[in-house]
Order: sequence, then structure tokens, then C-alpha cells
Amino acid sequence: MSTHVCRTCGAPLAMDFPADAVTPQAEAAPRIMTDRDAARLNAFLLFENQLDASLTTRLKELVKAAAIVPMSDAPAGLVTLDSDLRYSVGQLAPETRRLVLPNAGHHAGSFVSAASTLGLAFIGRLAPARFSIPGSNDHFQTIDLLSVEQFQA
Repeated sequence: MSTHVCRTCGAPLAMDFPADAVTPQAEAAPRIMTDRDAARLNAFLLFENQLDASLTTRLKELVKAAAIVPMSDAPAGLVTLDSDLRYSVGQLAPETRRLVLPNAGHHAGSFVSAASTLGLAFIGRLAPARFSIPGSNDHFQTIDLLSVEQFQA
């Protein structure tokens, strides 16, 4: 029996999860993260005390497991903080939002928090990509990451 992992966070899963929500562990590639994003996320985690404990743990694990590359060497299509993501959820029409750190200055609607389930699923992925995240009532939602416009410092 092969071990399967969640495509969103890489955590081991039971075999009764939907097939499109898991990938064989041998095929689970580490996420790619820029040195800039790793530094910003680590600084955020040092001072964050109001984030849900499970999200904090998942974010720490994601940063620790990521393959870190210099910002100048980031591959095209890599999801980074402050990049604009064009994606669709399930059968809904595509939308574009910016991936950001949680901040009181950001308003809902045009942003995705990096400290949310959806934000964690995006960080370090290469577009285009299809993956699933946990949804309501123990169902998974399919996310299609269509394109990424990377932040330019």
C-alpha cells in the first residue's frame, strides 16, 4: 500500500480521500520559495500570535520544506508573495487576486491572504496547476491556477 499525501500541504492522508485530492508521496515535489518570501514569512511568523494554530504550523512546515531560490532565479509562473494570481475555483469563472501577507491595510475582495487555506495552497506552486483544497462538509474544491504575474521589486 503506497502512502499518499495532500496536494495542498503534503500531509499524509488516509486512502479514502478523493483521488484528485492526493498524489503518491514519491511524486509530491517540494514547493519552490524565493529567499525574499522565506524571509518575509519567517518574520511574519515570529510576530504573529492571532493566526489559527493549525495554519501557523502548516505555514512553518511549508517554509521549512520549500526549496529556496534567489528572487532573481525564480522560475516563470512561480507564485510569490505580492504576485497576481489568475485562478478558478471549481466551475466558477476565473478571477485575479494578489497573494499578500495578512495586514489590516488589505481589504477583502482583491487579495488572498498567504495565511489562509487557499493562500497556503498557492505559495510556491508553478502555474499552470490543478490541485484540491479542503472545502465545506468534508468535500474538496478543485483549484485551477491559470497564470501568475510575479511581483517585480
